[in-house]
Amino acid sequence: MGTKVPAGRMNNPMMTNSTDMDFDEANPSMMVRVGRGGAQDGAYSADGGNSWTGFRPEPVAGADSGQVAPAAGGSSIVWTEAGQVPYRSTDKGATWLRVNDDDHQWGGIGGVGVITGDPDTFGRVYVGTNGRGLQYGDPS
Repeated sequence: MGTKVPAGRMNNPMMTNSTDMDFDEANPSMMVRVGRGGAQDGAYSADGGNSWTGFRPEPVAGADSGQVAPAAGGSSIVWTEAGQVPYRSTDKGATWLRVNDDDHQWGGIGGVGVITGDPDTFGRVYVGTNGRGLQYGDPS
């Protein structure tokens, strides 16, 4: 097949368990992954997984794993940590903003909800809400 496993797949940050990994369809070298059991529970790679930069800080202190996805061109990353609501970063994980609020809950997304970034629209993320349909959000 010719596909090679990236040399840095287990480095910086090391996680004992990865729960999700995704890449930007327009730029497959932009990848994100989340898990638990390391110095950081999430990271991004701009070089196809050869090197990784951990997210600092995490959206919810003490939470981990969950699901993660990049949007078009790596313009934003959305991460729903296990049992939490989705958060979006537009600066590769340096800061996180909550996507919904207490008055606009989206059903059971913290457990098995599906998230993805729009491959064509800067910053847009989609969330399958397990009971309230499909929601999307754009950066404000």
